[in-house]
Amino acid sequence: MRSQRYCYSSGSSSSRSRERRRHSRRWRVGALPDVPTFKELGYPDAEFYIWAGVFAPKGTPEPALAKLRETLRAAVGDPDFKAAMDKLETPIVFKQGDEFARFFETDARRLAAGVRKVGRIEAK
Repeated sequence: MRSQRYCYSSGSSSSRSRERRRHSRRWRVGALPDVPTFKELGYPDAEFYIWAGVFAPKGTPEPALAKLRETLRAAVGDPDFKAAMDKLETPIVFKQGDEFARFFETDARRLAAGVRKVGRIEAK
């Protein structure tokens, strides 16, 4: 069963893509000042970031999806949550619908290309 994608919150510590760069002010996570970046370790093309998504099964009733979106949007916008993420220097972004679907598909292609590059995935 294919899931229906509709929202996510994202944290990004470093990146080269325009979208992630907008949300990332530094290449180093301030909370981890002694952890070297991939670039410092000799991997200039490697990047690391984390995003979390919420998925629902295809056919989930729209009222349930609307309630979930509303609840997630409120959680991501909660001042205490924002303060905790700011303390960790983790920017938060909320996406849903087509915007999230585009992000998900783009990121999946980028990750697959990276894994293929290191020889750890078989092309279909």
